[in-house]
Amino acid sequence: MALPVLNDSPIYQVTVPSTDEVIKFRPFLVKEQRTLLIAFESQDRRQILNAVLDTIQSCAGIDPRPLPMYDVEYIFVQIRAKSVGETTDISIACSECEHKTPIKVDFNDAIIQKEDVPSIIKLTDDVNIKLRHPSFYEMVNNQIITNDETTVTDRLTESILLSIESVLTEEEQISFKDEPREEKLRFFNSLTNEQFAKIKDYIDSAPKMIYDAKWDCEACNKPNERRLSSIDDFFS
Repeated sequence: MALPVLNDSPIYQVTVPSTDEVIKFRPFLVKEQRTLLIAFESQDRRQILNAVLDTIQSCAGIDPRPLPMYDVEYIFVQIRAKSVGETTDISIACSECEHKTPIKVDFNDAIIQKEDVPSIIKLTDDVNIKLRHPSFYEMVNNQIITNDETTVTDRLTESILLSIESVLTEEEQISFKDEPREEKLRFFNSLTNEQFAKIKDYIDSAPKMIYDAKWDCEACNKPNERRLSSIDDFFS
């Protein structure tokens, strides 16, 4: 005799930040929560991010791989909020004494911050580049970005290489992803500091989920403020 299904899951809605599309989702179940717990306990960034993707696919019935990072993070937080509670407890280090104080984060106060930055950047009189925000899946599967031992400089370089969609000249539009990696690096290394700064401004302006945490250190009483802006921040 087959065992009964215990519960009918409630259905909720969330608006995808990049498209304003409304999608439906259910809370995650014990099987999905177990996978997430194992992933977060592993402290392996790639395992964590893949568990997040799997959870969204199971609970919302969509393929989240083409979505940009901020969409995936926002949708996951909404699913998590309806599954195990709309707050989470994290510990953040004091800027003065580095003591970690536990604080409560309310996901209802998290917002998507957007900046209007042009995606086409003029590098020279003859060359422009078109930029984009890489998908969450591209970021997850890039070993340089997800490796905790990679330097910040190498991660930034890799993020820029993923963000360049095409190089535009008067004669042609060159698809950047189709070029050999050696050519991509040669192009990157030929940038001036000013050109590099323009591209970095675009990357830094990518929409992100933010929460402004404020607390007094329980050890030295110093008032602290810190902006949380990633899954790593929200579940540290």
